[in-house]
Amino acid sequence: MSDILFIIKIFLEDKETYLQYREYLSHISNLDDSHKLLLKIIETYYEEYDTNSIEKENLLAYVELNYSLVKNKKVILEFIDKLYELNTNKDLLKDILRNLADKHLAARLTDKLYALIEGSTAVSLQNIKLDLEEHLARIDSELEDAGDNTLCSSSMVDLVKRDIQRQGLDWHLPFLTQQLGPLVGSSLIHVYARPNSGKTSFMCHLASYLAYQCRRMGEGDILHFNNEQEEGIIRKRHACSLLNKNAMWVKENPEEADRLLSEKGFDRIKLYGPALTLDYIENRIRRHCPKAVIIDQGVKVSYPKQSDSQQERITRLYNHYRNLAHKYKCDIISVGQARDVEFRKKDESGLWLTMDDCDYSRTGLQGECDTMIGIGKTNNVEDDYLRYVAITKEKVGCQAHKVICKFDVGTGRYTEINSSED
Repeated sequence: MSDILFIIKIFLEDKETYLQYREYLSHISNLDDSHKLLLKIIETYYEEYDTNSIEKENLLAYVELNYSLVKNKKVILEFIDKLYELNTNKDLLKDILRNLADKHLAARLTDKLYALIEGSTAVSLQNIKLDLEEHLARIDSELEDAGDNTLCSSSMVDLVKRDIQRQGLDWHLPFLTQQLGPLVGSSLIHVYARPNSGKTSFMCHLASYLAYQCRRMGEGDILHFNNEQEEGIIRKRHACSLLNKNAMWVKENPEEADRLLSEKGFDRIKLYGPALTLDYIENRIRRHCPKAVIIDQGVKVSYPKQSDSQQERITRLYNHYRNLAHKYKCDIISVGQARDVEFRKKDESGLWLTMDDCDYSRTGLQGECDTMIGIGKTNNVEDDYLRYVAITKEKVGCQAHKVICKFDVGTGRYTEINSSED
């Protein structure tokens, strides 16, 4: 019995299982046309009829009525006869799906290795390595997520009680906590600003504030993946923000700084250098079980699909971030650029960023994120210390969208001046 026929038979027997695992098969592109058509028939049947399974006679009649003109109709009818003779065991489904995906990958890698042996310059061992890393990083998480697709039937009393009991982490700006709620895990957030606007300082301030709360709670770490500056520089910026001291004070008082930092949870910040692959990031998330993960900059992480367009790569990358946030119940906060263009006007309207100002705004990045935060900056020297923080994509219930902050270059801290409603 072929793996795919076993899977299709289980889909015919149980609609809920079909709904849980159908997306998983979308990654497997080398299925026979007949198998693809069978899956399509199952999809349309379940869409049209309110039933939990499909009987043989009903399926045959449905094919005769709706697919009578397909060229391989005879093959489909023969497959259906075979399907209903099969004995299945749903407990084996995950192993069979995994085996099918492994075979699919092996076929792809064999083709690439053969092309490499033949001298093709379009393929490299690095490409093949990235394909394998993506497969290993994705396969188990997607199967786990699919198999855990259970019905939520909680009452409103239970849901409210659960929210109260969940101990989240406050943002470093009270405005953000008030409007977005605390960070309780499973969200994907994107923070963006134009060059030299203080977005790395914003994230160092956030990381240090979250780490301080983890220290008080007695649990949890904050992961910070840094693809920008040298790690020692970022580490000092964490320290300055946590202590509310500038770099000169830290340099002149290193022992005192270390003592205070140990009391405030400095060790809760796990700083890593350039994160070049998703596998690298997931391995460290799995190791530390963090409360929150910062990726600066998120778009610089490679996605092992070198043939994709940039738009496809960014969309797939941020979809994977979102899946990681759900799988490990942590908030993932990516950092990125805003479009480097001149201000639209020299008044306030040029200071508040929108979603359209986000770099790669024409990709699926926006759709994957739960929340987006833009940081604007004036080009007037006298107001250079001001930052304009705007919630450009928000969860339901957010009322105010903007706050003006004072940015302290020495400590890297942001302090609210006032908040305003749209």
